[in-house]
Amino acid sequence: MGVLFDRMGNADNPRGFILAAYRTARNAIRGRTDSARAVDDALMTLRNAVEAYIANLLQSATALGVEQAEGALRAYGVGRARVNLNSQIQAAEAAWLAALDAQLSAARALAFTGGDEGEIIGDDLRAGILTPGPVLQSGSKWLASLMLLGWAETVGRSADKDEFHKQAIAAIDHRTTDCCLRVHGQTQPMGKPFHLTGEPRYADYIDDPPFHWYCRTAEALVPKEFADDALTRDMRGAASAEIGARRESGRRVTVHPANAFSRR
Repeated sequence: MGVLFDRMGNADNPRGFILAAYRTARNAIRGRTDSARAVDDALMTLRNAVEAYIANLLQSATALGVEQAEGALRAYGVGRARVNLNSQIQAAEAAWLAALDAQLSAARALAFTGGDEGEIIGDDLRAGILTPGPVLQSGSKWLASLMLLGWAETVGRSADKDEFHKQAIAAIDHRTTDCCLRVHGQTQPMGKPFHLTGEPRYADYIDDPPFHWYCRTAEALVPKEFADDALTRDMRGAASAEIGARRESGRRVTVHPANAFSRR
């Protein structure tokens, strides 16, 4: 998931496609907000570029989830049931684009009614309407949701629910949230939700990740008898160690590389 988030763009990867598309649009608008046509052309170019790119990202996220499910099923000698998630991918794309369209409508209205440049593209005092943050945040949710949907649907239709549990697997490093540290290693029967106690979280009980914005927690398929094995206890121990270290020091310390057993 981190790779897909990087492809969108973030503080560590400013050359990500969506960040780059926003920079191009703002540069095209700068100094030309008196021309409604110029603003409209820049906004439509931005939308077309983002729409074409996110369709590929959503397909990649879904395929990644299915691929991970296939690997788990093969490991336990279980055949894979085929799933078709095209309608879910289209719905996620529409929801993601809705965040962009809300921005574009507001920016277009400001340009047509004489709004100043700072309101649209930002300045030293304002972020401006045309900021990539909301679109990146929406994208993080739908990419994670589709990856885990691909996993959950493939596993759910293939594995015997009485024989297997699902397990939450966090990537432990300095970016891991309190929510994901506290759910790390938790196992639940296939038909029951994970119980979340940390922050931030969308809800107290959620069937599958993502559990919050930019969530990187994944799921694993485990035989019911391994739901509290040594590996699971090691994962919980690593998460508890990181929670304790943060509490003691009052800060986060870079942990690299991220994995299920990372410790400072």
